[in-house]
Amino acid sequence: MKISILVVIYNENILYTETYKSLVTSFSIVEKTKINYDVIFWDNSEKNFNSDNVDLVIADFERLNVNVQYINTPENVALSALYNKTLSNIKGGSDYVILLDQDSEFDIAYFSELEQVITEFSPDIILPIIYYHSKVVSPTRIFFVKGSYFDVPPYGFTRLDISAINSGMIICLDFVVRTDFSYNPSIRNYCTDDDIMRHARRYLGKMYVMKYSFNHHLTLSTLNENSEKLRLRYKEMIKSKTIVFGDTVFKKLMVTSYFVIHRFYMALKYRDWKYLWG
Repeated sequence: MKISILVVIYNENILYTETYKSLVTSFSIVEKTKINYDVIFWDNSEKNFNSDNVDLVIADFERLNVNVQYINTPENVALSALYNKTLSNIKGGSDYVILLDQDSEFDIAYFSELEQVITEFSPDIILPIIYYHSKVVSPTRIFFVKGSYFDVPPYGFTRLDISAINSGMIICLDFVVRTDFSYNPSIRNYCTDDDIMRHARRYLGKMYVMKYSFNHHLTLSTLNENSEKLRLRYKEMIKSKTIVFGDTVFKKLMVTSYFVIHRFYMALKYRDWKYLWG
């Protein structure tokens, strides 16, 4: 069995990212199993941002007997596009793909549990528990477009309607092929996780929630302080949610109506009326 790990980098020194350090540490102590890993660093940073680091990265993983590939797209390719390109490239060669952001911190126990879950159950989607500001932010309950936090995560297989963030998500490539999934090219960076999770719910994918948890920083969250960056990302998120969930005229109307109300919620929460337009 083979598992590919996709790590998306943006304007960060790879060697200093939490994900890179977590991978190197984990693979330094991982026991030899029947599962082979390869790592793909997809770097959306400007040209030459990490050029001095690439040879060091490759050497570190070669020392650990892990194949590694580095791709640099300084034009800052949309997340949906690079995910689709990766899926296309690894289908037929890998059994699962792990999606990771650059700032995820985890250890060997993540790999130990996912290997056990895959060997015993072969789920279509496997999810870790993600914490941010001491809140379980992934997985979440989902009702149409509205998400809500769990107090206690639904460990194991779940029939609940759930969604999840990308980082740490493990996707079965047979499920991708079997259900003819690809990410909607109209979305850029936000809501690719909504896209795959909505597809999994629609096609009754077998979704398994691990007991393993780690902390992850969210740039778009109502747990954050107000900022211009948060407002801009919130507006981009609304556009992407409308694309993912508004695939009929009626559903688009429902999504639009929901965010009219949600904009007022955000404006009142942050006492910032700029959330009402744009």
